[in-house]
Amino acid sequence: MYGCQDIAWGILGHFEWATFMSRVKYADARGVKNAKTKLTAIEYNWSENWMKPGVECGIDAAPTADELFLTMIETKPDFTDYDYDHEGTKYAREFFETSGHFPVGFLTGPLAFGGDNDIKTSFKTQVQTSDYQSYFVIANMEYALTSLWNYDIYILTIGLSTEALAELTKIAAAPTKYYWKDYEKYCTGYARIIQSRWSSKYIGAIREGYFTGGVQSKFGRVMDNVSKTTMISYTGWWATTSSASGIAVIGSSYTVFQGLFNKNSAFPLSGLDSLSSAKTIYSLTTA
Repeated sequence: MYGCQDIAWGILGHFEWATFMSRVKYADARGVKNAKTKLTAIEYNWSENWMKPGVECGIDAAPTADELFLTMIETKPDFTDYDYDHEGTKYAREFFETSGHFPVGFLTGPLAFGGDNDIKTSFKTQVQTSDYQSYFVIANMEYALTSLWNYDIYILTIGLSTEALAELTKIAAAPTKYYWKDYEKYCTGYARIIQSRWSSKYIGAIREGYFTGGVQSKFGRVMDNVSKTTMISYTGWWATTSSASGIAVIGSSYTVFQGLFNKNSAFPLSGLDSLSSAKTIYSLTTA
């Protein structure tokens, strides 16, 4: 659908506009994405200037893949789907519900921590400016045949091959037929992954941020109450290739370590063993 819009009531002329419509669900044409990125960069006034000619007849543009992901990541998980009062689930809830223990809020920021300390992040910008591909929701998938854990995966993919995207499309359509262990190598991009016990449904771990081949990297956060000898949580940049800043909150006593963490192949470990220098974190916009 094509049309035009006046500039300053027509005094300065007008510009042409086009609305992309497709029968493909969540189609995200490269040209549309590039135009949207440009308009976002110049802080285009969407609320006043953007015209949606199809709304009047009941047709609206589908959200793009990054919008779907950001809507999810800025929504608290429905913890009533899990064992709400179990210790592990309580730890996971503390990322989203006021507690005073963890940096609280959505990963896009700001995160509330340490009284009046609101921590900024650049996560939303990272997502919007990435060369993303597709958004997948893969629910209640067993990790392996003999595993006691199920996974809920929400991922905005980046840099995957056509074959890899086809594999994710396959398991998203029928997650109970496959095991995540065989497909987590395709988990590259921005994601939220919730690990829960298949029988009692309590949360053992929750991970958000960037993943490379199924492993967290770059920026994100984790609460893990099953793979270490104590509960670990970390919010910030991943110190796997260089030192990076972040906040670790460890154990039932919620011991806090914040500052610069050393490069460590097994990062994050348990807080103090990775900490290089301590300082109060006010911003996580850069590593």
